Amino acid sequence: LRDRVQRAMSRHVAVVRDAEALATAATEIDNVLAAPMELDIAGRRGWETRNLALVARAIVAAATHRTESRGAHFRSDFPATRPDWDGRHLILGSGQAWQFATLDAALPVATEGGTAR
Repeated sequence: LRDRVQRAMSRHVAVVRDAEALATAATEIDNVLAAPMELDIAGRRGWETRNLALVARAIVAAATHRTESRGAHFRSDFPATRPDWDGRHLILGSGQAWQFATLDAALPVATEGGTAR
């Protein structure tokens, strides 16, 4: 299972990517996550494999939502950088959909009572 995740990421979510390759990777990683764990989930290797697949799925989702090329990551189907996204990051909150926001807007703000809002 670990090898399947690593192959999917290497083949389809490399520096140059496109929507079709990202969808292929998402399907493969979803299949790994749905598969009965061949590894002892109580053991370290089983948890590492599951966590690897979950992080890989989050990377694929973020890359799918960012329909531009930025930094070292190039979307062959969206080669231009979107200036309106400068300084914005993809954020997935608890129970929320993906959104673009500045880090300041995404970080919890401490209130006088010491709790975050």
